Amino acid sequence: MSDISDRLRKSVAKLHERLHERIKDVPDVDVDVDKWIEEHTREEREKDRERFRRYRAANPERAREKSRRYYAANPEKKRESNRQYALNNPDRYLEKTRRASYKHLYNITLEDKSVMLEAQGYKCAIPGCGKPIDMTTGHVDHNHETRQVRALLCRDCNLMLGNAHENRDILLSAISYLDRYNGQPQSRDLASEVYLLA
Repeated sequence: MSDISDRLRKSVAKLHERLHERIKDVPDVDVDVDKWIEEHTREEREKDRERFRRYRAANPERAREKSRRYYAANPEKKRESNRQYALNNPDRYLEKTRRASYKHLYNITLEDKSVMLEAQGYKCAIPGCGKPIDMTTGHVDHNHETRQVRALLCRDCNLMLGNAHENRDILLSAISYLDRYNGQPQSRDLASEVYLLA
């Protein structure tokens, strides 16, 4: 890629010199050579971009592999390129990373999440909770072993399942614990409570 950039710079410099040489001998010519070259190179860059888009569309695997090789050899350029893109396009960058994240983590798209959200009536899927959720507050609940997506949950319900390590026995024990102490005054003898729970 840098070879192409160097060659392009050199050819533009030569073009610049030749134009200056030709124009200086012609009387009554009022041309801003620098402006003309800038416009010309802008048009050429756009043509190159269009050519590259067509190539990528026709040869997606080859183009991806070429990009992987280039960025593997030039990781600092990739980081800088990503940083500049994020600074110049914050909304698009956030959307792009969110899409990639959902695809990588859950193998779903944002559109899939939107359909799930609508099917759940914009509420947490845990029965009895019913907290309102949206595209940003709805957490994708999934089985951590099989990666199977189950539903969308509110933050609290998602944390509850995560903190229980998705272990049914822990959750049933927690229910039993709540049933045991529901409505009863709290005892001050913590040692005997711990003994009773065991």
